[in-house]
Amino acid sequence: MATTVDIGGNSYQGARARQEDCFMAYRLTETKPKASARYTTSNERQVNLGILCDGMGGEGNGSICSRQAVQAFAEAFAETGSFDTAWYQRLRMALYAANAAILEYKINTNTENTNSGTTLIGAVISEEKLHYVSVGDSPMYLFRKQRNTGEYTASRINASHSHWFHYFTENGVKYKKEVSKDEADTINQHPSADSYCKPVGLYSAVCGSAIGYMDASGESGIDLLDGDIIMLCSDGVSGTLDESDMTNIIRNYSAPHHPAKEAAYQMIQAVKANAQARQDNASCIILKVHID
Repeated sequence: MATTVDIGGNSYQGARARQEDCFMAYRLTETKPKASARYTTSNERQVNLGILCDGMGGEGNGSICSRQAVQAFAEAFAETGSFDTAWYQRLRMALYAANAAILEYKINTNTENTNSGTTLIGAVISEEKLHYVSVGDSPMYLFRKQRNTGEYTASRINASHSHWFHYFTENGVKYKKEVSKDEADTINQHPSADSYCKPVGLYSAVCGSAIGYMDASGESGIDLLDGDIIMLCSDGVSGTLDESDMTNIIRNYSAPHHPAKEAAYQMIQAVKANAQARQDNASCIILKVHID
C-alpha cells in the first residue's frame, strides 16, 4: 500500500507582543541504494515531517528559542536520514540537537539562568505509520472517521507536561491544589463560580538543560488508517477552541478537494473569531493521510 500525505499550516500572533510559535512542515524523499552495483535503481520512501514549537521567555527569547529548535531539529533529522536508523532514534537525536542549540544560544547570550525555552513536537508520517517525540504542553490530535457513524472523533495523542491547579473556595477561604490533567478535565466539565482548573507552568520543556519528561510513540509507531487527520498545534489553538470546535472544522474540510492548508487556515480563522482578551499565539500543522 502507498501512503500520501497532504500538509498545511497556519499561524496567528494573537494579542501578544511577538510571535513565539514557530513551525516547519514538509515532505522529503529518502533513497536507499541497491546493495549490488549491477542495479541502478533505488528504493525510495516518502517522509512527511512536522515540527512545531511554542517558545517561552521574555524579551524575545521565546521566539528565538522556538526558531533555533525548529531549525536544529530539521537539520539533525535530515542528517540521520538512513534506512538503517529507526524512526524513534532519529526523532530523539533531533530533539537532543534542538536542546543543544538552545544551550548554545543561552551560552552566547549569557541567559543560562533564565527559563527561556520552548515546547516541541516532532512528528513523521511514513509507510502508514506515525512516529513522534514531544516535550511540553503543545498538543497533537488524531481525528479519525468512525465506520459506524461516519463522524470524526478527536483524541489527543501526546502527553501534556503542564502543572494543573484547582482553584476553589471553601467556607469563604480560597485554596489552590495541584491536580492531574484528567482531574482538571473532570472539574472543568462542571465549573462553578468558585471552582475551576487551569495549567500554570511546565514541568518539562526544551531549555538547553536536562529534559525532564519526554513523550514518544515508541519503536513500532502508531498505525494510521485512510482518512486519518493529524494536527499539531500550540496551546493558543487548544486553549481557545474545544475539541468539538476543532472536530467540526476537520469534518467540514476533510474531503480530498479541501487541501490541508485550507483546513489549517480555517482552524486559525476560528481562533480569531473566538479570540480571548489576551489571546496567545496560535499555530497549527495539519496532515491529511491517504492510503491506497
